[in-house]
Amino acid sequence: MNPLQLSKTIAILSIFLLVSCDNYRFKNIIGNYYLVKSETQSDMYSLNYNYDGGYPCVINKNVIAIGFDKNFLLVKQAKDTKIKFYIILHPLETKNTPQDIEYKIGPLNRIELENKRKELAIPDTIYFYNIK
Repeated sequence: MNPLQLSKTIAILSIFLLVSCDNYRFKNIIGNYYLVKSETQSDMYSLNYNYDGGYPCVINKNVIAIGFDKNFLLVKQAKDTKIKFYIILHPLETKNTPQDIEYKIGPLNRIELENKRKELAIPDTIYFYNIK
């Protein structure tokens, strides 16, 4: 193999390795919050937070719908046959790690979510949009 062929082979292998190692796709939702889609399980999404260049998980797997405005991020998660809801407060102003309990409320069932929406005055104009 001549040097030119070797260079091409190395370049192709490098590109293949970079692409194959990237098993996730990131989609910015609001502020530092990202939906992360697993390419190995095409219907699997999680909600992550960009913190110091890393993306710790806020809501692990099975995120199926989201809704947001500048003050609230609502997340719907399906695990087995159960539906859970989460509220992220002040998604544009969050400065700490997403594990800080003051920014994340949940899991909640539908009734708890509706009560919390009233309590926090979360507008009815925030609808859940399916991810898929």
